[in-house]
Amino acid sequence: MDPIVLFLRYEGAPTPIATAPGVLTVSLKATSCSMTTEIGKTSVKSSYKALPGGKASAETVLTLTGDGVFIESGTIKFGDGSTWLTFNTVGQGFLGASAAKGVSAGCAVWRIAEGGGQFKGATGHITGNFIVDTKGVAYDNQVAVIFPKAKKGK
Repeated sequence: MDPIVLFLRYEGAPTPIATAPGVLTVSLKATSCSMTTEIGKTSVKSSYKALPGGKASAETVLTLTGDGVFIESGTIKFGDGSTWLTFNTVGQGFLGASAAKGVSAGCAVWRIAEGGGQFKGATGHITGNFIVDTKGVAYDNQVAVIFPKAKKGK
């Protein structure tokens, strides 16, 4: 079965858990979108466009494990929430300074642990490249490659 490949741009903010130093909750939202890359002879351009349609929400717990590294687990719900994925970090994610003043940048890979609805029994991975701006808002560009469970007889 061919994988389902999703491109999503999430936006949200991490919130420290007062009773657990180094642990944050992260709430992110994404809308239906179109992302394009145009490769020219001497340049590369990209664009993002929000589209009408459903939304996705991600709720995660992020634990700092060292200087600039973390582990994370959470749930992504699509549309009305009947289709969902749970995930956890493969190894550790990274967050550090970027070339833009006051902006942090990072990346992580997550393994799909479980799915429901359309993604019941699915496997796959999600990669995220993200920034945290000077106001503390996170923007996470994610690519998910999801292998739905094969239907019986196929």
